[in-house]
Amino acid sequence: PAITHNNWKMQMPEFEVIIKDETGDYFEYNDVASLAYTIENWLRKNKARDEIRANCFRVIDESWNPNYQITKFKGLINDEC
Repeated sequence: PAITHNNWKMQMPEFEVIIKDETGDYFEYNDVASLAYTIENWLRKNKARDEIRANCFRVIDESWNPNYQITKFKGLINDEC
């Protein structure tokens, strides 16, 4: 899973692929205790690595791979014409 802080203004666009409890989680910005809790919480869930990996690939394939992005750009261009 990907775990990052929840200060959206300090993030790059990649944080959008994180779906809580599926592909990762967020912790309170600048809070080490929150980070530790978030990691510990994931370890307690004991989710299968294959399940997490499949979730991550699914999210990328559905919304973030180059083919999807090209389709979105073409749609935007066609909407303006």
